[in-house]
Amino acid sequence: MSSFKHSYIGFALSLVLISALTILVSCNSTGTRSDVNTDLNTNVRTFNADNEVDLAEYERLNLDDTHPNMLNPEQAKSNFDAVVKSWKNLHVEVNTYLNENNFRWEVQDSNIAVVDKIYFDRDGNIKAYFFKVLNPQVSYEKKEAFSELLSDFSKTASIDYLNLTGKSYAQCGKIKYWNY
Repeated sequence: MSSFKHSYIGFALSLVLISALTILVSCNSTGTRSDVNTDLNTNVRTFNADNEVDLAEYERLNLDDTHPNMLNPEQAKSNFDAVVKSWKNLHVEVNTYLNENNFRWEVQDSNIAVVDKIYFDRDGNIKAYFFKVLNPQVSYEKKEAFSELLSDFSKTASIDYLNLTGKSYAQCGKIKYWNY
């Protein structure tokens, strides 16, 4: 691999990290996780906001009623850095997974803005992944392909965050993925 491509990938990952940190602060329980989830989680639900069926099902489930935000003000003061680090790491993993699976957005935009809300079980495993791609040029078919990859990714991914509350939780953000 050429040094240009290494630099390009490093730059792209840095962009994802900076974007994730910036948006995490704008969205509304302690420690970090060191174990990696190797179990297959076949119950993951992925919801594309532009898919009417997905959106109706997402709204019906009322996941926000049972999944408080990770950055709950009552808990976030003591573990803000751990939450930010885990959130950034998760999105770097998503970006890497997309790239490893040769996913291309097939638009001219240099980056793709995505608003997401991820719902975790008490152990940090992804249970549901709601997203909306904000770039209007991205086709519905690409959004559905993105949804499929997110679903596959989420089957084994977990957030690197130790939740001492013993409860399910969620986190939202606006991420900019580099358009390779």
